[in-house]
Amino acid sequence: MLNLLGVAILVLALAMLGLRGFNRSLNVYAMHSLLLAIVTAITGYNVANMHVYVAAVATIIIKVVAIPLIMIKLVSTMRVRQESRLLVNAPTSFIIAIGLMMLASHMARLTMPGQSPFETMLTVGIAVSMFGMLLIVLHKDAVIQVIGLLTMENGFFLVGLILTGGMPFFVEVGIFFDILLTSLLLWVYLRRMNFELKSTNTMHLNQLRG
Repeated sequence: MLNLLGVAILVLALAMLGLRGFNRSLNVYAMHSLLLAIVTAITGYNVANMHVYVAAVATIIIKVVAIPLIMIKLVSTMRVRQESRLLVNAPTSFIIAIGLMMLASHMARLTMPGQSPFETMLTVGIAVSMFGMLLIVLHKDAVIQVIGLLTMENGFFLVGLILTGGMPFFVEVGIFFDILLTSLLLWVYLRRMNFELKSTNTMHLNQLRG
């Protein structure tokens, strides 16, 4: 089950690299977060730790429901145009992603040698973090870059979950609070950027240089 979920999480993160529209990227992020919540719940069952179930529920509330609603509300008020192209084409981005997957697999083997399926899930977590970082680099639109940042955080959360078998409760609460606060700050930033530049294209930030 963990292996199947890991493959699904990895495929969704990989698919985000080829998406250009905000709505599709946000929908994939929500599905990605839902699968992450399921993995968290299964981990809670395996380690018999109730607070991990709480983390799974919090993942659904914050990442599957709250953050997508905040993003939809933000974009609807700004009327952001969908991005027309990436910095590189889709085949090139997938080739880069394959290289990152190989690097993630090597890092996971060094950290957890021969401990499947946890080694597989650790590979997925590291790869998803790298894919989120790559998504930020490839896209010019700040809204899509925010989704990349959130995807990268999903990968970090999965890595922490696998390495610790369920992080301490107060650490998880702090993480979710930081995610929600960061989303609100990014909401303010994007609104301000759109107000000043009439666009969320980061290339326009060159206009602010003195």
